[in-house]
Amino acid sequence: MEYKKTLNMPKSGFPMRAGLPKREPDMLKHWEEIDLYNELLKKNEGKPLFSLHDGPPFSNGALHMGHALNKSLKDFITRMYAMRGYYTPYIPGWDNHGMPIESAIIKQNKLNHKAMSVADFRTACHEFADHYIDVQREGFKRMGVVGDWEHPYKTMDPGFEAEEVKVFGAMYKKGYIYKDFMTPMTMAENFALLTNKEVFMHADPVDLANSACVAVGLTCNPLPYVRMQEGQSLHFETTYDEFMPEATFATTVVSAKSEHIKEAVMYLNYCYTQEGADLCNYGVKDVTYTVDENGVKHFTDAMLNNPDVPRGEAQMVLKLHTQPKLSDADVLCNPNVVADEYSLMIRKRYGDDPTVDHAQTLPNFPLTAEASEERSDIMNDINTYVDEMTLKFITGVTPLDEFDAYMAQLEKMHIEDAIAVTQAQYDAFMSKPGLE
Repeated sequence: MEYKKTLNMPKSGFPMRAGLPKREPDMLKHWEEIDLYNELLKKNEGKPLFSLHDGPPFSNGALHMGHALNKSLKDFITRMYAMRGYYTPYIPGWDNHGMPIESAIIKQNKLNHKAMSVADFRTACHEFADHYIDVQREGFKRMGVVGDWEHPYKTMDPGFEAEEVKVFGAMYKKGYIYKDFMTPMTMAENFALLTNKEVFMHADPVDLANSACVAVGLTCNPLPYVRMQEGQSLHFETTYDEFMPEATFATTVVSAKSEHIKEAVMYLNYCYTQEGADLCNYGVKDVTYTVDENGVKHFTDAMLNNPDVPRGEAQMVLKLHTQPKLSDADVLCNPNVVADEYSLMIRKRYGDDPTVDHAQTLPNFPLTAEASEERSDIMNDINTYVDEMTLKFITGVTPLDEFDAYMAQLEKMHIEDAIAVTQAQYDAFMSKPGLE
């Protein structure tokens, strides 16, 4: 007697093993043959509309898990509403513009875009984006996502771009579009705006901003640096990261394999002395610079107009290398600034002002992991608050009369504790042998 025959077991047409890798393609083929998407629309035609807008992915590469999660959730939601009796058109789309496309084609195709005309580069980007629309569409269909894949929207379609212009025009007529300050952007975004000759605010040292503008035929019009009160002294900083010393992009180290560790450390420490700082900032006395009767240093033509040493290389040696040292202000020892009358004039608007402190500044120094974490815990909220208030002060949303209240709020947020952590690390850094 077979006992299993005495059990009232459910009957099913499903196989014992799912075998999805083998069976799924057949399921998808069946859905395509019966035109499942349009059948769902016909079933609920005339019923309440539920339209889920597809925030589009960039068509700049193959799919990854983020795409899978995004599209699957949209498919779940759309199908759920279809089952509840809603009319659920789903039009997938792609974003075909911007730096993600340009960066991907430059990296993947080893494209030298600087040697191409703007028109040729845009054509290459268009073809690149079109290719990955097809690649991604097939991937989404393989995931089982149901939608109008034959009629997607693409941001590079002329009709789509025309509608964007119409909307922009309507916003302009209503006064929503106006000239004002632009929030800080990444260097890639800055480059894209410069390349396309769009008007914007470029936050960079004036000589670098001027060079970038000149390269694409634009004029740089720098804004004057404001002071909170007339006659107030401002400390002239020469680094970007003076408030985040642990965020240095490079660190000078001495290899353990060095046969001259003692001499290397002596050299590194030497650059914190005035003599060493002069060597790093100006070069060799009476060769690359001279000193006048007032003690002011001046570069010679060997530095500024040397046919064998381009000024850009001189700047790299003196100002942009990772050698730790005492740094003088750029208006004094940056060859690229000193040799450019325009850049020097703009820098001197604030750099040579008698109320500006030209004291030398120390380079960034690394914090320990513990100190960095402690300081970051304090500074995360402070940095967000500072960014917010900076924009409000610049745009006039918050008057400068409230600056004292702003400073008081920073104290309440324990900025003094963050300063104390930094100071303790600085003291430890300066206690190294040879720096006392």
